[in-house]
This record gives sequence, structure tokens and C-alpha cells, in this order.
Amino acid sequence: LGLGLQRKVREEVVEEMRSLVSPPTISMLDQSNAWFRRKPVDIFTTRKLANRQMAKSRTEQEERRKARSRAFLNGLTEHAKEFREFHSNVQLAQRKVCRD
Repeated sequence: LGLGLQRKVREEVVEEMRSLVSPPTISMLDQSNAWFRRKPVDIFTTRKLANRQMAKSRTEQEERRKARSRAFLNGLTEHAKEFREFHSNVQLAQRKVCRD
């Protein structure tokens, strides 16, 4: 089949389709997407995306909570060490004073 024949057949099909379809109204011409059928938004896809984002935010919140907890526990153990050192030094000083 030649290219000219394909063009001719295509033009005939387009003319037939135009004759079957009512002429566009002015409001349809204003809407650029009125001529094209858009793919409907899949509800499950949007729900999956929403769930994924919620899970991501939950994991981020959990990581922040764990980091705060870890920092608190590290500070607490550091304070406990300093507390023990201070009181052991006080006891040593008391022993030295009592010996003399």
C-alpha cells in the first residue's frame, strides 16, 4: 500500500467521523481537553500512594522519637557516671581526712 492511499483512507475516515459527530459548540472549543478522553484516576493507586506516604511519615516520626530517646538515655548514663565519680571522690577525700 502506498503512502498516498493511506492518507486518502485516513481522510475519508476522518470525514465520516466528523459527519457522525455533532459540530463542536463554543463551550467545547473553550475546553481544550473536551476533545480527549482522559484516563480516570485509579482509586486504588491514589490510596496506595496515600498509604505509602503515611507509612513513610510514620517511620520518620518513629526514627525521630527513637533518636530523642537515645539522646536522653545517653545523657542519663553520662550523668550517672559523673554522679558516681563525684561521690567516690568525696568518699576518698573523707577517708583521707579521717586517716589524718
